[in-house]
Amino acid sequence: MRRSTEACKKEAIGKKRQKGRRLAADELNLCEFPLVLLGRHYSNDPKTLEFGDTIYDENTGQELKRELTISGADKLGLPRDLDSDVLLGLIELTQLKNNFKEAKVRFSRYELLEILGWSHSGRSYQRLHDSLNRWAGVTLYYKQSWWDNRIRAWTSRTFHVIEALELRSKDRAGGKVRSSFTWNKVVFDNFRTNHLKKLDMDVYRSLRSPIAKQAYRFLDKHFCRTPVVKFELQNFAYNHIGLTRRYDTAQLKRKLTGALEELEKIGFLKPQKLDERFREVARGKWEIMLAAGEEAGEEYEEEEDCASGCEVIELDTPRRALLEKLLERGVHRNVARQLVAEKPPEKIEEKIRLHDWMEKKGEFKRIKNPAGYLAASIRDDYQMPKELELELERSKRPAEPSAASKRIAEAEKAAKAAEAARLKAFRKFWNSLSEAEQEKLEQEAMANANKVVRDAWLRAAKDSSERLQALREQFICQYAERKGLLSIG
Repeated sequence: MRRSTEACKKEAIGKKRQKGRRLAADELNLCEFPLVLLGRHYSNDPKTLEFGDTIYDENTGQELKRELTISGADKLGLPRDLDSDVLLGLIELTQLKNNFKEAKVRFSRYELLEILGWSHSGRSYQRLHDSLNRWAGVTLYYKQSWWDNRIRAWTSRTFHVIEALELRSKDRAGGKVRSSFTWNKVVFDNFRTNHLKKLDMDVYRSLRSPIAKQAYRFLDKHFCRTPVVKFELQNFAYNHIGLTRRYDTAQLKRKLTGALEELEKIGFLKPQKLDERFREVARGKWEIMLAAGEEAGEEYEEEEDCASGCEVIELDTPRRALLEKLLERGVHRNVARQLVAEKPPEKIEEKIRLHDWMEKKGEFKRIKNPAGYLAASIRDDYQMPKELELELERSKRPAEPSAASKRIAEAEKAAKAAEAARLKAFRKFWNSLSEAEQEKLEQEAMANANKVVRDAWLRAAKDSSERLQALREQFICQYAERKGLLSIG
């Protein structure tokens, strides 16, 4: 039975909501590097874009140089700002249609425009037509930068995002013929293995700046791991946001500031002063530090199955404490949970001590990803350096007291013994006196005391606390000793 057009429309624009939000999916590779040309930030119309960085590879324990080259078709060129929205719309459409079970997706352009929130004007249909063809024509060259979630490793892959595209002209609201597109196998395999994260589409589509949109996608991925991230400024701006390399440091800061302020206003970023966000760490070398706001990463904090392919693992209190220690040191939340669930707690504590020791000694100057090194050291049980083992062994043994400390301890012991004997003798003397004699002795002692002692004594006389009564006893004892009434021997 053929479904009505209205039913098809409802299916396509149905919103998957959680906490009142429209949550779709974003593939984790596709948000790491920008895939589109920020047109207004380039003076010419390039045919290729190149991005890259260097990270610590937890699998090999070595630094890994990642590169991405994007080549556009001659006629339509590179993807533009709005093409990012279309790509996310295709991912959301696939999720709605078949929940990533089939690479080929049948749709009408009317449905896709509804998902994108575009008008149904002829101009919108033309923009959508051009964008879909651009994605079908663009070629991505990932060099050791595509995470293959099936084999859990960085790989090199070359592919078109869309492998096949069929657009029909009669697929509007009343049309009978359906268009279709087919995802490339490389991309779709990662969909199938759930190499995805949730993306708040209401927030994403509310952003006006293309820079803010790319920053939102990129940072949303990294805030899942840690609430504070730091990057070398040029690496962040050029390779992960997509700003042109013609910009100098001052221009980069100006371009980024407006977009980041937009993310501050929606609570995604924590407000920061410029000198807190941008820091000169060496002459001519700047870094950018960004802190998650109250609205960032909410879906990942408690829901570890947040479309990231991870398993929810219940942790007892001691292991939760270890989890927090790993998170404080920048370890990815999902990785940290897996480690504390599988590895012996004493081994994790040992490697945390190794991490902190290396940080203190400045060893991480040559390791760009200390958090990745920590995770790898736990997973692969790295051997502890002899120097650290000796330090830990010494810390477990009770320290041998020095000759001076022994003399001090002996003197303190003798003084305590003498004081105890003195008070014992005074109490014996005091109890031998009558009440009248006790009162007379107390008045004499008070009359001969200085003002400070007298005030303390008066407080002691009014207070029944042990401390003040002991103080009163000391004063009378000292007076009795000065008068020769008390003999200790």
